[in-house]
Amino acid sequence: MSVMWLSFMREHNAAYGPVVRLTQRNRRAMEGHLERLIEVGQLWVWEAEGDLVGYAAVVPNLAEVELFEASAALTDLYVAPNWRGRGGGRSLLDAVGREVAARGLDALTLKVATGNPARAMYLEAGFKPRTETLALPLRNRQNGRARRPRELP
Repeated sequence: MSVMWLSFMREHNAAYGPVVRLTQRNRRAMEGHLERLIEVGQLWVWEAEGDLVGYAAVVPNLAEVELFEASAALTDLYVAPNWRGRGGGRSLLDAVGREVAARGLDALTLKVATGNPARAMYLEAGFKPRTETLALPLRNRQNGRARRPRELP
């Protein structure tokens, strides 16, 4: 399973810029995370021809205040490149959606990278854009540094 996650992260880093450092420490942390997801029934896999060729992971969206909508987040959906276009991603997405609904939640949410070809599948499945996440690169900025005050100014 962690081998597939490493493939996912390598591909993601190559397509969208470095996001996750591919270190042994991170690999061990992800292995533990994936094991916990399996234990609590929040990981789905797609197997074909005896091989693991895709997976999806979901976690509850937790809030400290009561919301109008209880939801879960699809944190990962990955299909090996040579298995794309064969319905595995949609199969995983449908299985996750059925399970989230069966647990009494109102919605399944996800974040998708700009330009990710899977975005079309998500829209076709019925996902609707709600918010947009913007990222501000902070390295090598020349406009000074913010700091935490020791007391209120």
